[in-house]
Amino acid sequence: MLVSPEFVDISSEQRIADARITFTLSDFKVGDANDIVNQKATDFVSLTVDKKLQVDRGQYSYIESGRERNWLTPHAHWAPARPEMHEPILEMTFNGLYEAQWEQKRPVNLWQTYASYLVTVTFKGETRGPYKDLHAYGWLHSPDTGERR
Repeated sequence: MLVSPEFVDISSEQRIADARITFTLSDFKVGDANDIVNQKATDFVSLTVDKKLQVDRGQYSYIESGRERNWLTPHAHWAPARPEMHEPILEMTFNGLYEAQWEQKRPVNLWQTYASYLVTVTFKGETRGPYKDLHAYGWLHSPDTGERR
């Protein structure tokens, strides 16, 4: 059995425990997205401070009986965050963020509903959060026909 050098002296149970990522979601609120589009984004979304959980793609392969076998695996790790990137958005509204990203005004019929919540992440004995997060969703419909585009 092939074992990565980082796992040689660790039991299978400990390897599984070290690989487990736990997300705890709480304090859900759902509402009309138009009620929040002119509020500051930071009222609903936390900025990354020092670390973030990053998941990279790992690839493994071996050759058996002249045939190569490949598989992909996720590799999670805590990585430094870049908080300096957030300075310009501290006072931006959701509409302002949309305009900065897409260089146009947000269509009125985009983002019909939002869900905000708190997230706490635990990985390898380290916990971060709770962080504020938000998901805006809904269909973009043509104002003339009501058809989805």
